[in-house]
Amino acid sequence: MAVSAEKRAEDSKAVADKEGATAELKEQLQTHKDEKASSSNELMQTLKYIHSLHGECDWLVQYYDVRKEARTNEIDAMGKAKDVLNGADYSLVQTKVVSHTRKFLARRMKGCGPQTKLETAPGVSADFVDGECKLVGSDKISALTFCGPGTLVISRMTCQSHDYKADTYEHSSADYTTNCETIQLAGTVADGWLGSYSVSC
Repeated sequence: MAVSAEKRAEDSKAVADKEGATAELKEQLQTHKDEKASSSNELMQTLKYIHSLHGECDWLVQYYDVRKEARTNEIDAMGKAKDVLNGADYSLVQTKVVSHTRKFLARRMKGCGPQTKLETAPGVSADFVDGECKLVGSDKISALTFCGPGTLVISRMTCQSHDYKADTYEHSSADYTTNCETIQLAGTVADGWLGSYSVSC
């Protein structure tokens, strides 16, 4: 009986030690899980930030020439404005500017009537040129409103890869005149990030 009692005491001590070790391991496991969740969330935010920087850089690279030309034209316009203040006559130049503007507007509406519109938010019109890709790079747009006949293509990618795994929305002239379709981006390729879009008529 004395030996049995001693054996039970040793077994009880061993069980208590193992339970203590198990509790400590469970606590460490929970700590590691919490650290993993925090690290995963930080990684996701970092990747999202890198993706947004990538979109911004793509936009800057793609439109560098356009921005350079616009800056040059602005500098030139400021110089001409200064010359006008000094008495120069630029009426002929103004005529050319008006002609260029009209050509651009005609190109804007090429193939698309005024009933074809796109909104990135209620009352916020999205600019587009028929058949050309428009770089967006935004996680703030959750829905698009597409009005009138035409074809809308949305993509998570930049314009260089606009057609890669893109979603297409067709509006036939028979079914759409001035009526609109609201497209929720949740569940589409642009869920959480609209990289680019294009409208063709």
